Amino acid sequence: MSKTSDKPDLRLHVAFEEDPYGSSFGTSYAHVRAMPAVLARDKYGQHEWFAHAVDSYSVDGPQPDARMRNLDGLKVSAQADNHSGDDNGFYGFELTFEPSRKPTLHELERILPVMRRIDKRMTALRDQYGYPRDLAAYLSYLATAVCPGVKRPFIRRVDDGHDIEGTGYRSMDTEALRWWVDRELKRWREKVGVSTER
Repeated sequence: MSKTSDKPDLRLHVAFEEDPYGSSFGTSYAHVRAMPAVLARDKYGQHEWFAHAVDSYSVDGPQPDARMRNLDGLKVSAQADNHSGDDNGFYGFELTFEPSRKPTLHELERILPVMRRIDKRMTALRDQYGYPRDLAAYLSYLATAVCPGVKRPFIRRVDDGHDIEGTGYRSMDTEALRWWVDRELKRWREKVGVSTER
């Protein structure tokens, strides 16, 4: 967390979610979602730490610049199910544009060069290091493209008992992200009755 920086603390906010609709025809789903966010105190109310949307004006501290605001609506969503048998667990992940409201022509024109620039950076990483072997590697490439130079570019919400950073979030590097994703996937598979033995 950048307490003394003059730039907003841009990260990728990740969350593990079970399908809110439960099982569909015997298939259960889980998702990991990741989106750019600014970790900062909220300037209103209790001034608590929050993973703000990159276009938020309630950031208490350095405000997101136009480059960060242009990331609004970008999201990676990955899916796992109880039938796929994929050892990596998650599949179908890619960078998408999912605005919070119906997009206008202006917003679509804004996001296209942003997505092309990110794709170009991720392609260069893929050419250098190979195809990402799993979701954590894919998100690592994305973090390098979106928030370069951040040592622990991922954040996830934690409860008070696990809040060692005092923000309500846990910062993670790629290996910590991989461990967390694997742990959450194992817990979910046990819950829906899928063998976790490999």
